[in-house]
Formats: sequence, structure tokens, C-alpha cells
Amino acid sequence: MESALTSFISGKNEIRRSFLIMGILITLYCFAMGVLATLIHSCYISTHDLAIFDQSFWMTVHQGEFFTNTVDTIYHCSFGAHNSPILIILLPFFLVFQHPLFFTYAGIILVGTAAIPLFCISRTFFDENRSYLIVIVYLLSPAIHGINLYNFSTICFVPLLFFLCWHGLVSNRWKLYLLAGLLLVLVREDVALLAGMTGVYGLFFSKNRTGNLKICHLILIVFALLFAVFSMLVVIPHFSPASSLSSQYTNNLVENFPLYGKQRAILFTETFVPLLFIPFAAPEILLVGAFQFLEVFLSPTYSFLDLQYHYPGMFQPVVILATLYGLYHINQRIQIAGREGWSPYIEYALLVGSIIGFVVVSPFIAYATVIPDYLDQKHSEKFNLLDSIIAHIPDDAAIITQDNVIPHLAQRKEAYQYGYHPDADFVIIETSTGYANYFASDIHKYQNWTRLIKKNDIIVLSNPAKPVLQTYLQGL
Repeated sequence: MESALTSFISGKNEIRRSFLIMGILITLYCFAMGVLATLIHSCYISTHDLAIFDQSFWMTVHQGEFFTNTVDTIYHCSFGAHNSPILIILLPFFLVFQHPLFFTYAGIILVGTAAIPLFCISRTFFDENRSYLIVIVYLLSPAIHGINLYNFSTICFVPLLFFLCWHGLVSNRWKLYLLAGLLLVLVREDVALLAGMTGVYGLFFSKNRTGNLKICHLILIVFALLFAVFSMLVVIPHFSPASSLSSQYTNNLVENFPLYGKQRAILFTETFVPLLFIPFAAPEILLVGAFQFLEVFLSPTYSFLDLQYHYPGMFQPVVILATLYGLYHINQRIQIAGREGWSPYIEYALLVGSIIGFVVVSPFIAYATVIPDYLDQKHSEKFNLLDSIIAHIPDDAAIITQDNVIPHLAQRKEAYQYGYHPDADFVIIETSTGYANYFASDIHKYQNWTRLIKKNDIIVLSNPAKPVLQTYLQGL
């Protein structure tokens, strides 16, 4: 009786310790990312992707126009770029906190809390300490940081839903597996194939492929394929008639593939070297993310290959899971060879490699290094002026501005990025950044507009046909 009670108390203490340590790790991640992301936004470094989502949600809530926007010059509806029904989940929360940073903070929380199901998966194979190691490797991953620090993308849902789905698979919880898998499909059409491949793995490689789980595997595969096909052939063309499979994924691939060959090699190195190539000890897991690997590594677009952006984060959860499985396979082989003493050294090397990878290539370090340059007096005066201009401009004014300013002005019916819009109210240009160069082809068309402000690298023009506009910025 005494031993049973001792075991029960010990078990409760272990759970409490796990909650405490995981809580500390996730809090540290969310706090550090949240502070840096806030500084990025307040220093006018965030760009148009954030504005697109902010205006799309604002238009849905206030104008009743389904995820439309005027920011994006190509896709005037978010569903014209990607079919992402998962966005609807965020609408009620946006009603409470209507601010561009809502999307940034939501993404950080989603990515950070994904560590919980990852820890649960790891506990299926490893003890508590090794499971913390896997979680730390995940939280240090540069590709994961790109998801949170480059504006906003629905890719922020991928780690949490993928790990929840996999946790349901390995723990034989078919309801969790199916629910998380179906939600993963709804993230977007290319991510749907990740969910489908999870079903394929479950059907052919998993130990849990009988009964309810077998049915769930089939449902996930079929639903993922139908969703992807329906998205590409019906939904995306409906909201963006000019879009197609070719324009989305293969345009200029032949020309740009050799051009970006060096960057592809760099991305491969940045992804796998810090992990000591351990993921390749679990090729069956890497195959689950095969489409996402190919989509990124074969992309004709440079930004897909850069860890500063969110695209590599789409397959990083698979890489982390492959690291977990690969480490487990390696430990098994070491035990068979009777060399158990090697395991700690491999784990220490994995931790050291992840720390070095974080320091050398993480977007977190890159942004944290740059931010101090934006906190001097000259920049502070410029940002204070921009903040004052934005505060004084009417909410219903039509604005034309550039990439790094438009996220602060997107919650309105008309917010344009560059171009000539004769009926607009104000043009705002920050001349000290390269973004201002995109005005070059159209700026002469505004030569008759009224110049209201020209100081601290800021130029504000108003429509001469609307003299009342000049009163809003008097004294600034």
C-alpha cells in the first residue's frame, strides 16, 4: 500500500514538473518572440503580407466583404492566393483585438504551444529529459522562427495541428487524430497533402492501422486529396480568375532553378547540418513531408528558399519529427551494438548543433541584431512622426503608401500599395527605405498633389480636389 501511494505521489510530481518545465520553455519562446515581433512592427519593418490579412479580416467584420483587400495587387481576396478556411477560426478573436499585431501574437502562441503535443509524442519513445531536448531543438529551429517573424501566414497553424495529429496517431486516440488531421487539411491546399501523407503513413507504416484508426487514415487521405483538387480547380480560380496551378507553383521554374541553385544548397545545409543529418535516419517520416520539401526546394521564387520567410517552416515540423524518430532509431542500433554510452554524446552534439544553428542562421538573431539600429534618435523621430500622421488621418480615408507603412494603415476600405489612384486621399512615402523606389514609375502623376509634410524622410501628399484633407495634418 505504501509503495503504491509513493508511486502515485511520484507520478503526480513528475506531471507537475513536466508542466512547469514545458510552461517555462513555451513562455520564454512566446515572450522573446512577442517582444521582438512588437519591435519589428513599431520600427516599421513589417510589410504588406501582414496588411493583407489585417485588411481582409477588417473588411469581413466591418464591411461584410468576404476576406477582400485592396492591398494585394494580384489577389484581392485571401482565398484567391490560398484556400485557407482555417482563417475563420481567428475571426472571433480578431473582434476582441483588432490590431495588426493580433496576427503576429496568434501565430507565436500557435507555434509555441505546438511544443506540448511534440513533447507528448517524444514521451512515447524517450524519457522526460530526452523529450525536453526534442522540444528545445524545435523551439531553436530557425525555420520555425521565420513563421513568426515574417508578418503572418496560415503556416503558423501547421506545427500545432501536425503534432496533435501525430500524437493522436501514436497514442491510438482516433478522435484527436482525425480532428487535428481534418483541421490540418483546412490550413491550405498544399498543406492538405501533408495531412494526406500522414494518413498514408498511418495506413501502411504505423503500428496503429486497424479498427477506427484505419477508417480515419482513409478519411484523411480522401478528404485531403479532394480538398486540394477542389481548391486548385474551383475555389482559387473563383476568387482569382487569373490564378492557376502553373502560375502558383511552376512559373519560371526552368529559368530560375539553376539561378537559385546556390540558395537551394544553402537552405539544405541550414536545415539539416544543425540537426547532424539525424532526420535521414527516419526516411519514412521525411517522406510524409515530400510535397512540402519539393514545393520549397524546387520553387522558382527566391523567398521560398530563405529562412527569413515563412515558407521553409511549412516542412520544418516534419524535419523535427524525423529528428525524433531518427534519434530513436540510432539509439536502438547503438543498444544492439552494445554501445549505449554513445547516446548521450549524440544528444549533446544535437543540442550544440541546434544552438549554433540558432545563433548563425536564425531570423531571430538577424532581427535582434538589426533592431538596435532603429532605436536611435533619428529613427525615433521619424517613427513618432509616422505614428502622429496615422493617428490624425481619418479612418475612412483612402491611402496610398509603401510596403513597410501599409500594415499600420490597413484597417480601412481603401489601402493601396503603390500605383496611381486619382481618387485616393493621401500618399505617404518614407524616402529612406528601398521601398520608396517602387513609387518611381508613378510619382510624376502626383506632381500636382498638395505637399503637406516633407521632413524626417517622410513625404505626405493630399488630393488637391479635396482641400478639407489638408486640415487633418496641420501642425505636424
